[in-house]
Amino acid sequence: MTMHPLSPGGNTLVILDACVLLPSRLSDVLFDLMLEGLYFAYWTSDVEAEFLRNWPQVHPDASKSGAKRLKAFQRAVNNAHLITGYADTAFMSRVPGRVHEDDRHLVAAALVMVNGLDEEDDPARHNVMIVSDNTKHLAVADTRKLGIEVIKAGAFLDRLCRAAPARTNQAIAKALNDLTAAIFQSRTGGGATPSWCEGDSRQFGKSNWVTEVIARVQPDHSVSKDSQLSKRSA
Repeated sequence: MTMHPLSPGGNTLVILDACVLLPSRLSDVLFDLMLEGLYFAYWTSDVEAEFLRNWPQVHPDASKSGAKRLKAFQRAVNNAHLITGYADTAFMSRVPGRVHEDDRHLVAAALVMVNGLDEEDDPARHNVMIVSDNTKHLAVADTRKLGIEVIKAGAFLDRLCRAAPARTNQAIAKALNDLTAAIFQSRTGGGATPSWCEGDSRQFGKSNWVTEVIARVQPDHSVSKDSQLSKRSA
């Protein structure tokens, strides 16, 4: 039985947009939260294509490792992530007109999931969400009327923190531990291998988001802009 704090007695079904998968620090935390059992993660083949297309621009120092990173995501969810059938007219035709053309697949995929909930005994116990930092293209109010919540990654983390602070902090602490261990290994010549991401190395870059996460887990520990946690590894 799942224990999803945002859906008491039910499941929280989350579609992850490419824009929250591409930043390595952010996706690390999102997957550690998922592995803590706080929600189920899904995405589409369009998200995968966008991820691979944009990876070299986001990570020019590791431009050829996008496919490897994506494989790690897929392993983390036991390859149970891919939503299919969303291109069908039955779903695409219901996507609000104000949703940007490039993001219609996200709302259509969420509609596939909402449609599937009709087979559950109590559909109201479950929640379908899209986690994206590009909410302006997803017609948040119109999409909510379809039973789909669009939420930014930071707000999603805040919501989980309020609903299940101990479990959320445990997942964030795990992500932070992996990050600091990876930095130490990079300095000593070792490989950086997160527990959920066999054979993949986490990327290091300046990130205010990382600072905020560390502050949540260690409120008395201030992290300066030139902190070693924010420096790109050699």
